[in-house]
Amino acid sequence: MALFGSSPSGVLIWDQVRPYSIDDAGGTTIYGGDIHEQVLRQSDGTMTFRWRLENTFVDVPSAAVDATVTSYSGLFTDVEWDPSGAAGGGDAPSMATRTGDGVRISYDFSSNPVFETEESVFFHADTDSMLFGEVGTITIRVDSGESATITTVGPIVDDTPPIAEIQEPQPFDCICNPTDIYGIADDPDNTYDSHWLEYRPINSPTWTQIGFSTTPVPAPGGFLFQWNTTGVAQGYYLLRLTVENILGLSTSVVTVVWVDQQFDNLTYSSPANGDAVGGNVCPSGIIDDHCSEQYELEYSSDGVNFFDIDGSMPVYNGPKINQSFGVWDSTTVSDGNYFLRVTAYDPCGFVAQETHSIIVDNTAPTVEITDPLNCECVEGLVEIYGTADDANLASWVLQYSGGNNNNWVTINSDTVPVINGLLGVWDTTLLPNCPYVLRLVASDTTYLNCNGAIHHISDYQVTVNVGCDACPSDSDGSGVVDVEDLLDLLAAWGPCL
Repeated sequence: MALFGSSPSGVLIWDQVRPYSIDDAGGTTIYGGDIHEQVLRQSDGTMTFRWRLENTFVDVPSAAVDATVTSYSGLFTDVEWDPSGAAGGGDAPSMATRTGDGVRISYDFSSNPVFETEESVFFHADTDSMLFGEVGTITIRVDSGESATITTVGPIVDDTPPIAEIQEPQPFDCICNPTDIYGIADDPDNTYDSHWLEYRPINSPTWTQIGFSTTPVPAPGGFLFQWNTTGVAQGYYLLRLTVENILGLSTSVVTVVWVDQQFDNLTYSSPANGDAVGGNVCPSGIIDDHCSEQYELEYSSDGVNFFDIDGSMPVYNGPKINQSFGVWDSTTVSDGNYFLRVTAYDPCGFVAQETHSIIVDNTAPTVEITDPLNCECVEGLVEIYGTADDANLASWVLQYSGGNNNNWVTINSDTVPVINGLLGVWDTTLLPNCPYVLRLVASDTTYLNCNGAIHHISDYQVTVNVGCDACPSDSDGSGVVDVEDLLDLLAAWGPCL
């Protein structure tokens, strides 16, 4: 601290007059006047504080001999006085002292007391503080020992950085376009200056500013900026909020978010276009988005008007990874051509949609053997007629069993429908005379009950006899079929028994 006789320069940013008076122990005013206080900001941003005793009056003869100011702890200070004063002169202090902790600075006027109607020069303190406020006191003491203390401006020491906090979005949240950013940008020491928000891709060093403001957002927090992500590629990004005070102290906080620009994956794999389905139908595949996903399942007979496959579940929640999306009971509609549609969307409104055309088939194949008939006697090369038909026929097979064979032996098979036509020719030449069963089996391509391995199967059977001797007849010529004829039949069928 040094004493100088010079006039401070700088920009005047505070100018105020405060009245005061000093009473003796009996309550009689013995001295008073005005304290003229000013604050100047220097070119480097630091503050000069100065005071002047003006308009003095004395009711009981007394004179001001000392002025002490407080709130200078922890600051570099130079005390000075202005020899010119405000009116070309005045009483100047002869000495200034500072307490060891730097809290108080005292200006000694004992060599030049300020008497009634007199005034002092401006006495002041240059500081390295960049802030001021009404945080100090000034005490005027007179030669008889009495004093008065009033509030005055003083430097504010701020060594704590401002507060920066991003409250919304939370870390790893999905960001839609646009999105509002909430948080705190403030300095409780009333030294806030500005704040700004930036972003950068997770793998890039370059920050891009979203917004800048000189209006604080104090606790508990509020709206900071709106981020328009148009043109920003989908992916992870860092958000950085920086708050700076007028002392140049700053605080930055960073969070990571996901910018959402699309629905990630809708793969509708089954049933495929053109598939025939029946019973319970289970559309399946993948529905997956980085954020979260919901989806709808609908059907239509015309491709224009769609309806929920399950009225109790208009919206489903994902994800689904190679799983069934839902279940549609196709027996509630008639057979025919339909459309199954999957529509998936994420919280930002991005949509993926896929529609498959399918065939609802809840009708089993038609199978019938019309010739030969049950119990008919056949021999040699036997032509077998009938029907094996379906709108979605996979195949049919004609078989027999009996005689020396306990298994089914294929006579003929095909994948082409037969309607009231020849199914096959059965060669019975080498077969023993016995009863036989003819079977016609047909299957379709319909996927039943969400299982591609299950299809409609129809089975039709006819029992015939190979060798006419195996048929009940009037073998003894008695004119009726009787017990004797039955014994003849059993003898003929002996090899088959």
